[in-house]
Order: sequence, then structure tokens, then C-alpha cells
Amino acid sequence: MPVPWWRQKRRAESALAEAQSVFDARLAYGERLQQDRVAALEGEIARLGAELAGKDDLLRSVVAEVRHTAATRLPELAMATAHPHVVVPGLRDEQLAGTEVDVSLGQVLAQVRQLVVDERVRGDDAAKAVMRGVMGKLQALHYRQQTFLQRMQERYDHPDVAEDLVRLDELNELNLRLVQGLAVMCGRWPGLARGDSPVQGIVKSAAGRVVGYQRIAPPSYHVRGRLGVVARAVEPLAMVLAELLDNALSHSPSNIDIEVEVKHGASGCTFFITDWGLGMEADELARANGLAAGDLALLFTELEGEPPGIGLPVAGAIARQYGLRTVLERAPYSNGLRAAVLVPESLLIMVKEDSVAPSTVSPNVPSPRVPILGDEEPLPVHVSAYTPATGPGGLPQRRGMRARAAGAAGVPDAPGVPDPSPAENQSRWAAVQSGTAAGRAAPDQPDHPSEEGQP
Repeated sequence: MPVPWWRQKRRAESALAEAQSVFDARLAYGERLQQDRVAALEGEIARLGAELAGKDDLLRSVVAEVRHTAATRLPELAMATAHPHVVVPGLRDEQLAGTEVDVSLGQVLAQVRQLVVDERVRGDDAAKAVMRGVMGKLQALHYRQQTFLQRMQERYDHPDVAEDLVRLDELNELNLRLVQGLAVMCGRWPGLARGDSPVQGIVKSAAGRVVGYQRIAPPSYHVRGRLGVVARAVEPLAMVLAELLDNALSHSPSNIDIEVEVKHGASGCTFFITDWGLGMEADELARANGLAAGDLALLFTELEGEPPGIGLPVAGAIARQYGLRTVLERAPYSNGLRAAVLVPESLLIMVKEDSVAPSTVSPNVPSPRVPILGDEEPLPVHVSAYTPATGPGGLPQRRGMRARAAGAAGVPDAPGVPDPSPAENQSRWAAVQSGTAAGRAAPDQPDHPSEEGQP
């Protein structure tokens, strides 16, 4: 039976509505899918933009950090290699701490520090090499000048000339001490060979090398017998004592004497030098002890002061080479300092009265030699038989060449005869001069009668 048209129409409308519903559903799904994809793309674009912006900020931060390192950290690092108290700045941006940028910049700073230190050491070695040669020549010239002045003292008998020659000799001794200290700091040996010497003679020798030795009180010796120091350590010990005495005299009031005391104990012989200055602060005292003991690696170009002070560095250089130990401490009964120089027992010896030859030391220690400075002549060897003449208070007094030669030959001075006073010396010189002038002015007289007067 055929389907009525109205039923067909209804079925067609129902199918059309169903198709429209499916189409609308699919269209809505497509639109939602499109929106999701657009949102995802927008999110990715935003993420990439943020990441790019972050990398751009990181790049700008890295560039700024590199500039900060080049402009600030590297100069401060170079300064810190010479002055440990200088603090090297850290990172400019703390967010870079622990990153590859921080590690890389740290490696750069470490390499630059090592390069600067190596270059400073090379420059210091080159400067020391030049100074060693120059100081050796100057030292030889000063010894020649000293010998020439001593000969002039024997040749000219005018009191004023003799006094001026003594002053020149003292100035030459001061210059020689400075040159000798610089040479030792540069790695050169003291340049003077001496024999085994008693501790009293070493103290007198050191006192004669400083300005104002009249302010040194008579030393106090607490030793048994004729205690002395082996030949190879005599001149280094005298150098250290001279530098410490000069430092004590420079920092003490001019109306107070410097105290010197020598004590012999179980571990060796100690030389104490006490001044009455203002002392040092704790950090200054610690640094001074480091220099005096040779523990601080001070370069030649790092000397401080104008002119540079070389006393403690010289003591430190000698301590490293010869085994002496120098300690600075606060004086027990003043605001000043007390310097103690310990000579170990291995460097001590009992000196005989007639001993003139250097002592025999252990096989692993080289025997002392007469120094030859550059192309100059060998320097004279000081032996223990020579004891400098002493004036009031046991302080050194200069003598002429003949008196020194007599002392070196073992000829003792006349016992019980006191040294003439300055007034007596002046009177004697005046008598000699007046007699010489009278003899030159007198007319020549024949020694024998003439033949014409004979019968």
C-alpha cells in the first residue's frame, strides 16, 4: 500500500532535522577544537616569548657581569696580590651564584691571579739579580774606601783632619751596613768572612755600625767562659743585632739608653735588646714577627716606607739562611719592645784566647771563605784575636791601623793604663804640631864644626 505523502513529508522533515542536529554538533565540536588549538598556539607563543625575554635578560646580566669583572674585580684582584687586606668584590648579580657563569668567571680570576703573582715574582727576581751585582760592586768599593780612610788616619796627624777622617769612616760604615743589608735581602751572602768570635766582640761590632751608639748602655753578659759564635754565623749575627739596635735607637727617646743583655741557656745563647719607644699594636707586632722570622714571603718590590725599611726583612733573610731566630715582644716594664735573637747551640763554641783560625763545623756545612766581590780583591778576614778597643761604658772606640795590627798579632794593650781623655789628646796633638812647626822654621845648622874653625 503506498505511503501517504504527508507521512513521507514528515519522515523527510525528521531526517532533515536529525542531519541538521548532527551537523550542528560537528560544527560545534570543530569550533571548540579550533579554539583549543588557537589557545594552545597562543600559550606556546607566550611561553616562547617569555623564554626569549628571560634569555635576553640573562644575556644582559652576563654582559653586565663581565663588564663588572673587567672594570672592578680584576683591578682589585691585582691589588690584593700585593696587599692582602684588599677585598675582591663578588658577583654583581647574586642570581648568577652557582651558575656556569659564576664558575667560569671564578676560573678566569684564579688564572689572572696566578699570572700576576708569577709576573711579580719574575720581576722581583730580575730586580734582585741586578741589585746583587750592583751591591757587590758597591760593597767592594766601600771596603776599599774604608781601608783608604784608615791609611789616611795614619798619614795625617792634624787633629782637625783626624777628626774629619773619623767622621768619614763612620759615614762609610753606615753606608756599608745599608749596602750589605740590601745585598743579603737580594740573596747575596754578607760578603765578609770572620773567624770564631766571642759574643762580647760581636755586640761591640754591631754597636759600632749604628748612629748614636753612645746611647747603648753597657751590655750585661750572663755567659760561662769565653763563649763565642762559629765563624760562618758571626757576620750575619752582627748584621741582625745592628739592625735591631738601629731600630731601638730610632724609636726611643734621646735621653734614655738602650739595654742589651746576653744570656746563655740550654737551647742556645739569646741576645736581648730593649727599647723605650711606643711599641706596636697586636697586628703590627704579628707582621713584624713574621718578617723577622722569615715566615712572610715579602718581595723586594713590596718594601714599605720612604725610604724603605729593610731591618726586619734582613733579619728574616738571615734567619732563613743561618738558622737564627728573632722574636719581638712587648717589653715587660715599658711600653716599648724587646727583641730577642736566639743563636742555637750548634752555632756556639768556646773561643780560646789565642784562637785565630775559623772553627771546624759539621761536614754538611760549608766552611767560610774569604769573599771576592765581583772582580775586586779579596776582603780582609776578621779573626777573633782582634778585639776592638773600648771606651767608657764598654762601647767600641776606633783605633788606627797599627793598633789593629798589634791586636791581631796577639800583643796585649798595656794593663792598667787608662785611655787618654779628649783634652789630653788635644794637648798631645798640639805639642806635636808646635814641635813640628818649630823644627821646620829653625835655620839649618851643621852637624859637625867646619874645617875652617879647626886649628
